[in-house]
Amino acid sequence: MSTRSAFPVGLYATLLLALCWLLLPEMLRPVERGLLGLACLPQRAWSVLTGSPAVAGEHETVQRARLHALELSLRERSTAHDIESARDLMPSSLLPIACSVLAAERRGGGGMPCELLLDRSYRDLAGCVDLVTRGDELLGFLARPGIGAAVDDEVDDPARVLLLNHPEGRTVAASMPLPEGERLRCVIAPAAAVDPAPIRTTLHDDPYRASTLGHSGIEVRTEALDAAWIGAMPAGLLIGRTRIWGYETGSETLTIGLYVEPAVDFRALPQVVVWQSVPGSVPPRLLPERVQATASPLPDHGGGRWLVQAAQTLPDGAAVVQDGVCLGTLRSVAFGQGLCTPFSASRASWSLWLLPDALGAAPFGVYGEVIYASGPSAWFRPRLEFDPLPAAGGSAFAFTGSNGVDCPPGLLIGRADPDLARRLWRITVPALFGLQRVEALTTNLSKEARR
Repeated sequence: MSTRSAFPVGLYATLLLALCWLLLPEMLRPVERGLLGLACLPQRAWSVLTGSPAVAGEHETVQRARLHALELSLRERSTAHDIESARDLMPSSLLPIACSVLAAERRGGGGMPCELLLDRSYRDLAGCVDLVTRGDELLGFLARPGIGAAVDDEVDDPARVLLLNHPEGRTVAASMPLPEGERLRCVIAPAAAVDPAPIRTTLHDDPYRASTLGHSGIEVRTEALDAAWIGAMPAGLLIGRTRIWGYETGSETLTIGLYVEPAVDFRALPQVVVWQSVPGSVPPRLLPERVQATASPLPDHGGGRWLVQAAQTLPDGAAVVQDGVCLGTLRSVAFGQGLCTPFSASRASWSLWLLPDALGAAPFGVYGEVIYASGPSAWFRPRLEFDPLPAAGGSAFAFTGSNGVDCPPGLLIGRADPDLARRLWRITVPALFGLQRVEALTTNLSKEARR
């Protein structure tokens, strides 16, 4: 009689399935969505039996008018700041167009995003030059459909911006002031993804001076070169501040590389400015479709997630709103359902657009995550050290930033109060109970345009 044990077919099949699930998530995602959809069907049936969905009556009158005024103030103040600072640096023949940033995508230099997806198409921006700015800061260049990084894009797809840290980005002539009143000239180029900063400097006109700079934080601005306008670069646009990378040797630094930290966190850009060279009307923005839905809390006794039900399939990352207030984003499952995680319970990173209470103060973007929540309050921690907190400790209203094509910028999240001691924002969000009537936002884009 053989004493040899049978081959564990079931065990190895299970391990193989688990390996495929990890290595091929996109291929098996429809299966996962179908299983989650089946698991949610009992909750869907229960929500139908428990009564009619509620609507937020408080927001329908005074709150709706106030929300419209806040949104208008956000657009006007941000556009004024982003345009006025650059008017003296850009040619007077160019007309500015403010564009919202739908998403920051693809990993580039310094491990930061290197592409922005705008709310206007290539066709809408066909009469614009390549430069893309924010205030007096140079961010990057408009891509052209069918060329380079946008080779798969069509003219009716949302326009892409190739940031200065894009692997296929352009080199730019720049300079930085030196203590003796001189200037160190160089060329900036995209850094590698593993580099300590998104942008690197090269071709210094004085390599010795570049290797002996004593400290970081020197402003780097563009230099104008003799060229036709197609290839011209206005002088004085801010690129960022220097960052010395090397070894500390006592009181000195042995410089290995000279990099540039951008003036703004690319992940926290809710709006940019493109410049129109051919006079014409301002093209319309790409507006998402609003899908009527209902949301019912899942029985976890903590309000951590909501089951959203609609008459059509909802995309991953779609914003769930009620009377203009963003409640959170959802994960799509089968049968027109989605699992919505409220902002206060989310552990994903968020891009926020903050509108200060101070009259005339410019809105600004931050990027970070909610670290903990208590009731209707969520404590938000900005990711980078230079993410600003108001110097005077002023409060603000928090809106969505660039969180994906189906969660556009400018959706109100709640009231934001700074906790200066811990460098956090305390954001107060709506508290909802029971079955609610909501809307899910979806943008009609092809899979190629969403890549």
